[in-house]
Order: sequence, then C-alpha cells, then structure tokens
Amino acid sequence: MPAPGLPAIVLAAVTVSLLAACPAGALPVPAESLRTVVVTIDGIRKSEFVTWNERLLSWIDSTGVYLPLVVNATRGITEPNHAILWGSGDPGQCLNMEGHPAEPMHFELLRRQRGLPITATAVVTGKQHLADATIHSCHPDYGRPYRTTMICATSGGPACLGDQTLMQGPDSLVMQAALAHLAAHDVAWMGINLSEYDFICHDIGLVCCQGDTACYWRRAEDVYREAERLVLDELWPFLGTHPRYAGRTLLIVTTDHGRHDDGVLDGFTGHGHGWLPDSTGCAPTCPGCAEIWAMFAGPGIHIGYEAAGTYTLEDIASTTEFMMSFGNPFQTGVPIAEAMEEGIASGMPAARRRHAMYLE
Repeated sequence: MPAPGLPAIVLAAVTVSLLAACPAGALPVPAESLRTVVVTIDGIRKSEFVTWNERLLSWIDSTGVYLPLVVNATRGITEPNHAILWGSGDPGQCLNMEGHPAEPMHFELLRRQRGLPITATAVVTGKQHLADATIHSCHPDYGRPYRTTMICATSGGPACLGDQTLMQGPDSLVMQAALAHLAAHDVAWMGINLSEYDFICHDIGLVCCQGDTACYWRRAEDVYREAERLVLDELWPFLGTHPRYAGRTLLIVTTDHGRHDDGVLDGFTGHGHGWLPDSTGCAPTCPGCAEIWAMFAGPGIHIGYEAAGTYTLEDIASTTEFMMSFGNPFQTGVPIAEAMEEGIASGMPAARRRHAMYLE
C-alpha cells in the first residue's frame, strides 16, 4: 500500500438522554457500569470476509459469539447503516437517507439519561461524511445538545490519486486516535469505523492498480488483515488490561454493508441497495450489499458459540441497549438472546429471524 501522508486528526464535539431503563438480568458486572465499543470494518462483502477471517474466527471461538447471518435490510450504504447500528432504528425501505438520522443514537440516549459528559461517548472514523452525519440526530429532544465526541482521522491520499484526495484513515491512525481517547477519558460508549477497506475497494482500488484485479484483491486482503490485527492485537488487549475497561466492556465487531455481487450494476467496486440507479425509485435489495455478520465478546456473552438466527443491524443495537440497561423508545430491533449467557435473557422475546427474504 502507498505510504500515507501526514496525519490530521480532527476533533469535534459530543452527547446525553433520560428515559426508562431496560432490565438486564444477571450480568457479571452491573449493567450501568458496562461499556460498549462497536467496531465496523467498513464495506467488506461477506464473500470476502469468510475467505480471510480465520484469525477473527479463531479468536471469537475462544472469546465470544459469532453471528454469521446478519442483514442490513433497507439501504446498504455507510451513513444510515451506522446510524441504525448505533441505535437510531430503521425507518424502512427507501426512507433510509443520508444525513443526520431522525431518531437519536446511543450516545444521545446515554448522555441524556445518565448525564454523561461529552467525552464519555465518541465516534472515531476516517470518513468526514460519516462524521458530519452522525455527530448527532435531528430529533428535537436530542440532537446537538447531546452530540458525541467526533474524531475524524485522515491523511494524505495515495500517490496514485495525486493531491486531490484525502486518505480515509489509514486504519492504524483511526485506531491510534480511538485508543488515545479511551485512555484519556472514562468512556461508556464508542463507535470505531475502520474505513480504509471501503476506501480502497471502490474504483480507487482499481485506479491505483491500473485496472489489475489481482493487484486490487491483494490490496483489499492486506487492508482487511491490518484491520483484523488492529482489533485483535491493539484494541482487545487494551480493553482487557486497562483498569477502567477490563472485565466490563462489550466489544462488537461487524460491518455496515457489503458490496454488489460480481456482475450486478457496477459490480465489486460499488454498493447500495433500496434505490434504482437513477435514485428516483425503490429497487429490490442487493444480497451482496445486505448480507453481513457480527461478533460479540465481553461480560454476559456466550463463549465459543455460533448463532443460528438471522438478525439485523437494529437487533445488534437493541442488544447493546439491553446489556447496558438504558432505554430507547425509538428502537425497532430485538435483543439477540442467542448471544447472551443463560439467565441474562430470561423473559426476553425469543430470537427471531427477521428480513430473511433479503437472503433468498
């Protein structure tokens, strides 16, 4: 990969909320002291993930739960999918827009309900457009007063693109910024968007490889393996040894969307579903974009278990709320009982298979 240029880390501001809390059962630690870190490896197709994921699978087999059947059901692009994953609920097919989501995200709810300072929640990404859209919702009772700490880590773009493009990351810079914030502040919730994979898997990857698809896939694999290394060799050991986070942090590793199957629209360099190419109407969904996955590790999570159910991004968000015991009246998901240790999910709705039609 081309060497990145000089890094630039841009800091913006933060978030809070006050509603009824969800019951959270017999967690190994008090639910109100549980922290959550949600990592997305942006834009990796499931077909690519299952080809390269042996190290993550080996880790989760001894650490937590693997959910191989997850879907993003209504759009398949970065901004709205992260908003849903981070708690805003899914507004439905063809209503899932870019920009500030209509409903509050987890950091807004937590800040308002628990009176948390801005530094207690954070989003760290290499994507400026994601940072701009998800720093807060546009809900009149939440929004800007409860915004999150937003850290956008960018650097000079690859030499093959000239001086006009900023690098989304690289991921090493994003993780460096995330760990620095976790170390400096008492963080209850953090979203980490490792954005480099999505950046190089669009047309940029082919441009920099001069159309050589073998080169493109080598670069994609290299970037994925670096993202995997950052999670397993830097983030997870930090969370397991730092006195504020050890034994009390839920780690979720997932992605926001895949990309088109080969031969569909613009193929493996594009993604997005729910809209016709001219953006004027609603289209059938794209399996390559919709089919994703997730992993959970931390207190109260099954160890060495592969879930059988089919779940959605909003179910992942609902699981975060249940485990941390805070309320979200806007949530459209259901907590994933399969992911939890016996007894924690007692009395909760049974694991469900929603949106299975998107996998057909």
